[in-house]
Amino acid sequence: WGGTGIILTNDLTARCTTGTEVDKLGRWVSVLLKGKGAIKTRLVSVYGPHKKGGALSAIAQHRAYYLTKKQEDHPYILFWKEMQEKIQEWKNNGEQLIIGGDWNVQADSKFMQQFCTTANLKNAYNQVHNDNKSITSRYPGSKNIDFILITAGIEIGKAGYTPQAGGASEDHRAMWIEVSFKSAMGIRIPKVIHPIINRINCQDPGEVNEFNRRY
Repeated sequence: WGGTGIILTNDLTARCTTGTEVDKLGRWVSVLLKGKGAIKTRLVSVYGPHKKGGALSAIAQHRAYYLTKKQEDHPYILFWKEMQEKIQEWKNNGEQLIIGGDWNVQADSKFMQQFCTTANLKNAYNQVHNDNKSITSRYPGSKNIDFILITAGIEIGKAGYTPQAGGASEDHRAMWIEVSFKSAMGIRIPKVIHPIINRINCQDPGEVNEFNRRY
């Protein structure tokens, strides 16, 4: 099967709603975050299957699953069809989208460009860089198949990739983006004010006694 996951930390955990969705084939998983007012942003982790593969490959497992449902179309075609339907469903619900993962399709290919045009999505990395064609996200290989797509309202401050992978256990580079919290949630994160703590003068009996009295 596929393999996707999302981890939320800090303030985002409290914003997670009941809108979590998990694809039965592991091709995507998503969580819906509630922002200010009517603002909703969905985070989606995606795994796009290869067109071909051996008996134990993800695409073969998907094929077996669909045959039990009397579905004869190729799983690769069904992935893109169902992914596009999901995107449209989420957008019809008024949700902003941040969709990232291993798509197994070249980021700047004609196919992907057409998909993004139809779904009205943008490559997040391209919003702050213009060297997308020079990126290799998988080792060994020469293509960028790991990337993040966003809807128009999401603002990107920075974007990049982790260093080039070089081992069997790290064959993909992870892409990261810095998202404007205001664009995603409709509010600004309040500035953290750290309290000033005065040290106790242990040589002063008066301070020591007062501390012990209070605490």
